Amino acid sequence: MKALLSLEFWSGNRWLVFDSSKHCIVTQDIRCFPNLRQASFFCQYKVSIGQLYLIKALSSSLKVLNCGFGWRNKIAAAQLQQLLNYFPVTSFRQGDDLTSSLLTGEYYPVLWNRIVCPLSVIDRYHLVEYVPADWKSREKLGQVVYTFDNISDALDGFNKQTKCNPDGKGHSIPVLLLVGQFQNQSLKLDIEGTPEESTGMLLYTAHITRDSVLQRNVYEINLVQDVSIPVIVKHGIIVKYDTIRGKLDFYDDCLRKVQPGAVVDFFDLVFFAYQQPVEVVQA
Repeated sequence: MKALLSLEFWSGNRWLVFDSSKHCIVTQDIRCFPNLRQASFFCQYKVSIGQLYLIKALSSSLKVLNCGFGWRNKIAAAQLQQLLNYFPVTSFRQGDDLTSSLLTGEYYPVLWNRIVCPLSVIDRYHLVEYVPADWKSREKLGQVVYTFDNISDALDGFNKQTKCNPDGKGHSIPVLLLVGQFQNQSLKLDIEGTPEESTGMLLYTAHITRDSVLQRNVYEINLVQDVSIPVIVKHGIIVKYDTIRGKLDFYDDCLRKVQPGAVVDFFDLVFFAYQQPVEVVQA
């Protein structure tokens, strides 16, 4: 098993995917991927057929084979906490003890918080339609229908769309959203058309309301975020505490070292095995 995992690691794979229903991993359970994106796609497929798979750093499993289960550095938590105060990071999961998690010396995902002006970080703008009543095809709820290169054209297009007669669409009257896509990111929308926090920003929404004077449905526009007002933007990044040097190192989803705060490609952490121990069996 150790030789197999080492071969996977040196061939460029960085993430181990495992069946969460099993207490230990044997050779036939091994699935490894070079980045979190591919690992997440595999987990999504497994969920679609009724199996829950989770993701762990491949090097963590190698550490278990080399050092045994339960290895933990004894450096005082106060020293690491003081180091964390220098970086604007928080845990992905509310309530997580980030200090305790990092003291294990394992790779761990965090959110990096930065203050930006939306105009300076948005690359493109998208008009998105979302049909709440379309519950039978939830995977297709949020759809990009128009794309714009600047905020002026985007607002014009959004306003024109809200003036279309929604009554002619029967029961499939869509909610309209204007979304900004961040630079160097692939926009990822949830089923309601809202962008994942590190890939884009929701700027405007338009919901249907009944006009009592005109006696028909009209769109009511709501401002969510003014593009000229600074806002805190969060993006994911992987961090590891170097227990020998007493320093924090930061990585992208392929576990390549990056500068602190670097904007890396979006990665989905729904299937990340945060505190679940993974026992690897020599077989």
